[in-house]
Amino acid sequence: MTRIIKFLFSLCAILVYIGSASAASSVHISVEPSGLTPGIGDTFYLIINTKNIAGDPAPITKVPGCNVLYPLQQRQVSRKTVVINGQSTTVASASYAVTLRAVTPGNYTFGPITVDGVRSNKVSFRIGKQQSNHAQPSNPDPNSSAAPVLQGNDNGNLFLRATVSNSSPYEQQGVEYVVRLYTSYTSIFDWTATASPKFGNCTYEASDAVSRNLSLADYNGRAYESAVIARYIIYPTQPGLAKILGNAYAGSVAQTYTYNDPYYGTMRKVQPKQVEARPNDIELNVRPLPPHEGVVSGVGDFKVSAQLISRNFKAHQAATVRYVISGTGNLGFLSLPDLKEIYPEELKFLKSEDSMKKQVGASSVSGSVTFDCTILPQRSGEFEIPPVKFLFFNPEKGSYYTVEASGFTISVEEGEKSSAASDALVFDEELMPYGTLSKTHVLMISMWHIWLWYILPIVIVIALMVIYRKRVALMADVAGMRMRKAVKVAKKRLRNAHDCMRRKDEAGFYEEMLKALWGYLGDKLSMPTSELSRDNVSDTLISAGVSQQGVNEAIALIDQCEFAKYASSAGADMQSVYDAGCRFINRIEQEIVK
Repeated sequence: MTRIIKFLFSLCAILVYIGSASAASSVHISVEPSGLTPGIGDTFYLIINTKNIAGDPAPITKVPGCNVLYPLQQRQVSRKTVVINGQSTTVASASYAVTLRAVTPGNYTFGPITVDGVRSNKVSFRIGKQQSNHAQPSNPDPNSSAAPVLQGNDNGNLFLRATVSNSSPYEQQGVEYVVRLYTSYTSIFDWTATASPKFGNCTYEASDAVSRNLSLADYNGRAYESAVIARYIIYPTQPGLAKILGNAYAGSVAQTYTYNDPYYGTMRKVQPKQVEARPNDIELNVRPLPPHEGVVSGVGDFKVSAQLISRNFKAHQAATVRYVISGTGNLGFLSLPDLKEIYPEELKFLKSEDSMKKQVGASSVSGSVTFDCTILPQRSGEFEIPPVKFLFFNPEKGSYYTVEASGFTISVEEGEKSSAASDALVFDEELMPYGTLSKTHVLMISMWHIWLWYILPIVIVIALMVIYRKRVALMADVAGMRMRKAVKVAKKRLRNAHDCMRRKDEAGFYEEMLKALWGYLGDKLSMPTSELSRDNVSDTLISAGVSQQGVNEAIALIDQCEFAKYASSAGADMQSVYDAGCRFINRIEQEIVK
């Protein structure tokens, strides 16, 4: 009986092994989202799942009833090993997606396809006439006519797109300017602006309402990771054409390469890749403010209040009246009416001082502007501080509005007349007597030390001008400035790497070391970020007088840091890497100077 049971168990094990081996290679096609009927204009996916297939499917360029938006994109690769009775079996699977857009309604069939000699099944799907509710169409863009400008051979995997909230604003009307990043890469490093945007005939306020992380977004039917990397509130200063020139950005991305290994099969490798991009330019057709009688105090939506800062008013003593304008709009454009024409002669208007408090939001600037106006009562009595009217243009409603700050009745008491209130200066002979000049009077022009007081300032001014011109020349030499500060910047980054090493932050340590090494080479060799490659750096170092051994050590150190950064299990000694980086910079400095 025991032998029979052992025989049955062995037979089951053999059958399981044979079954697993017989299911070695397969290709299966399915449609996502399953169970739903896409309508005209909807985006859906054709999913290809392979099992134990060494090669990749050929790109799908034609599917009946659809436009192919993205021919083939690898989604997932997995491998697992099953051990039965000491025999190991490796199962490798991969998943691919073909992005489609429904065009013609009807019932369709796709397949079969052949991958590495293995045929797939057929898949049937139906396209309805109406767009389904589950579809996620791309959001309309206010500037859909402006195409993004791509730089570099990146095949549309990363680009920038600039949009504005209003392409035909009024003069001094706030316009939201947004730069959004679209990418199909999984990771982006050191993404920074290499230049500033140019807002022609516009003032601007930078907003902090930008994205901290990437999120899914759809553009032209293709899925991307997206983030808002810049946001400004701009104000056109004059009517006519205003052109906004997008600025350049640079950084590195994680580029994935797929290759076939003779033992492990299909493998993936991630390497950093330098990329650059610039958003599209935008033109604004700025409209002038509608004609109106009176002086326009601002553009936006505002309210006004008035208050007396001074409580006791005395003749010939200064007092303060405060006007506060608060709301949303171009706060820098706000102004007071001519109070000299409004205030009575008995309340002499002297000056006004303004202060601003503002908050830059995602689409507008709000806050308040305070005007502290100084008046000088000329005599005692009761006087009226008249109401002050402010004229604003509201661009959202396209019309003018008048708001009024309340007036006050003040009682002015007698006060001492100060020197500031004197109407004229009177010469007093008792304080400054005058008479005839002495016959022995010597002209000051004949004294040599008098001339010295004129010559010395001229010499000092000339010397300062020479020093200033030399400094301007040094500052204009950007490449030379980078070379002179290369060691200083590298030491600062090495200190950051040392702090990460002390905290045992391995990822941060190797990232700071790479910044220090690449940054030092770029600054010292006057090479832009886009040209920093191992071959270019090697040739430039050799031409600068660095020995071949020093070049080899530099490239080996950079390779070691990059490998340790993307392979956390490398187990490299951070202290030895840090010491090698210090020696590398010192050696390059000494050999280049020689």
